[in-house]
Amino acid sequence: MTTPFVGTASGEGWRSWERVNVEVDATGAARLARDPTPTYVAAEPVASLPSPVEAVDVGTTPLGELYALGRDRGSGRPGLYRHVPDAGTLWRVPCFDEPGVDATPETVLTDPRALCVTADTLFVADATGALHAVSVHAYQHRWVAAGAAVDPVALATDGERVFLLDRGDGTDGTVGRVGADGTVAVVREGLVGARDLAVAPNGVLAVLLVADGSASLERFAPDGSAVTPLPAVGLPAPDCLVAGGSGALLVGGTDPTGGRTLARYRPEADRFEAVPGIDVGWTALAPPGPGDGSADRYGVTVDGDLRRLEAARLTRPHPASGAHEGRLLRRFDTGEPGTEWHRLSLDGELSGPATAVRVRYRATDAVVGAEPLESIDGIGPTRADRLRAAGVRTLTDLEVLSPVAVAAVVSSPERPVGPTEAAAWVESAAERAPAWTELAPPGAGDALLAGAVGRYLHVRVELVGEPSASPALRTLRAYFDRDSYLEYLPGVYREDDRSAAFLRRFLAAFETVFEGVEASLDGSGRYFDPAGAPAEGLAWLAEWVGVDAEAAWPEAATRDLIGRAHDLHRRRGTPAGLLELVDVYVGHAATARIGGPDGTGDATPGATRGDGLAEGGGTGDDGTPPEHYLSLLEYPDLDVVEEPDARAPFDRLLGGPGRFLVLLRAALDAEDERAVDRLVAGSTPAHTAGEVVHLRDRVRLGDHTYLGVNAALTDPAFRVERSALGTDAVLEEREPAGQTTLHGRLDEGSRLA
Repeated sequence: MTTPFVGTASGEGWRSWERVNVEVDATGAARLARDPTPTYVAAEPVASLPSPVEAVDVGTTPLGELYALGRDRGSGRPGLYRHVPDAGTLWRVPCFDEPGVDATPETVLTDPRALCVTADTLFVADATGALHAVSVHAYQHRWVAAGAAVDPVALATDGERVFLLDRGDGTDGTVGRVGADGTVAVVREGLVGARDLAVAPNGVLAVLLVADGSASLERFAPDGSAVTPLPAVGLPAPDCLVAGGSGALLVGGTDPTGGRTLARYRPEADRFEAVPGIDVGWTALAPPGPGDGSADRYGVTVDGDLRRLEAARLTRPHPASGAHEGRLLRRFDTGEPGTEWHRLSLDGELSGPATAVRVRYRATDAVVGAEPLESIDGIGPTRADRLRAAGVRTLTDLEVLSPVAVAAVVSSPERPVGPTEAAAWVESAAERAPAWTELAPPGAGDALLAGAVGRYLHVRVELVGEPSASPALRTLRAYFDRDSYLEYLPGVYREDDRSAAFLRRFLAAFETVFEGVEASLDGSGRYFDPAGAPAEGLAWLAEWVGVDAEAAWPEAATRDLIGRAHDLHRRRGTPAGLLELVDVYVGHAATARIGGPDGTGDATPGATRGDGLAEGGGTGDDGTPPEHYLSLLEYPDLDVVEEPDARAPFDRLLGGPGRFLVLLRAALDAEDERAVDRLVAGSTPAHTAGEVVHLRDRVRLGDHTYLGVNAALTDPAFRVERSALGTDAVLEEREPAGQTTLHGRLDEGSRLA
């Protein structure tokens, strides 16, 4: 039975709706918009408590390795520590000497103040004014800049540049950029009460100043220009800050009353807001490494413990009402006046007891609610602009708001608006448009549209949530002018209009059930298409065509295998068939691909004789190796080798007639290599024996390629359990700047461990 309908079933479709405080997520569902500035809901310990280290600062590498600067609680010895996640402990980094006759004075840490970490260097500031640069890889000193600061209080980096905050004597603080040799070039000076420094990913700096019991924040460019003051923080005793993307800031501190200790800066609102639920005092904050991919933050508490602040993006309050709600509005048009709308179906989910989806509708033959806001007496251009900025764009939006909310939006100090005046505007807007009908029951997934007759169907969806939860709406359909099961009953059931109307509505419940069944039957053909079958149906389809794909196979490889099953069966037991089967897996499983940007590749099996390069193989115009090398070596292939001495190694490699080798060079991980081994073992013809040889990378010199002229041998690469010292691996320094030098003499600045 044909059932015409209009509706929305994709993210692109939901974006075409008029939306207020509603966003479309990555899955294509409409849900309440989330606050772009994260808040923080928990402060979890990083290491076991009580921690043996009293930390003063914390930093992370771009790969997320966590370092802490502080003192051993037992001995009081200052030092640098690395967090070991598996053990949940802090490991002391052997890069600083203890005071003593054998110590190098430059590498003694006296009173640690600040830490920041880049990809290859740990920067440590000491109360003595010394600035240390330590290799991340070798844990050796690169250099020590004595007297780099008078009273260092903070170090910050954007991943490339490093900045030092020096308090000076309290009234002449400076911000300087640290050079590659430890020199500090001042970019900002004259800071009073310098307390902490942060750098955003875009390089913009923020400095926290606390003087005479009051705190202030300023932003400025890396060269010290474009100074911009920020609003008041609103914390009793701010002490540290960290910068995030899009201008966000997080300020931490202490509160003697046990209340507010964190405040977040919301750039879109240009104000700070207290973070509720976190009552731990903070002395240092730092972002995770860029590879972490989260908005979490690391921090040091007033007790010297390391904690990770867990970030969350809460739903955003409605700009007009202040409640956690949003609305979607859409007008559907059939093009035919007098259209009878039958029912509305919704698909989505609620994520909490306080969430809800409310639907209102009205059908008309004329467009309503399109008059501008200025058509209401008392709403001029200025007030209309304020309403539109709050998401109230039409009379349809205005008529459903409370007078108190409207008054709050349009009021100004010069011209306040009371609820009574706003109520008259709301009433006037409601009089100009037909009344809405609420879908009954509210939130129903499928409901009939009572009395909905007209060319246009106006649908208004209201999403109601809470700060941490939002309903999600995936599809909406509105059915109209449809055939009914009543048409299949004897004519006597249609003689009385009133009875016929009741029967149509009664039978609609059964029609809804069977429409789903009919839709499944109409789409059953896709289950027989390897490219279109759902992932859960691939195993069933593979059984039909007689192929065996392991559960761990990539989905794309399984689809390709099923699609090529006919050809594979025809060539089963032949060298070409075996190579094609291996190529199906390797073409999709390679983890580091030089081929097309989609990562799927288009290589086909190589020849079973000759050089064995996969089609499209060889060396590209840019000198890159082929996507992967795949060939099969059999005993008859050795007939072309005439010299006995040249043939002997191949005889030993093959092991005699009846054996073959599959030679494969591809970027596979260990599990994928084992999968290829199992694939070849299970496809080896009877009375033969074969195995896979996973080849190392190789270089191919061809025409106009000359070693040492336009081609060079790269340094040997070391691979655990695969490399032989002296053959394809050599011992060398870990990095050019990590060697034992003037400030890292063996047994003085560094020791063998």
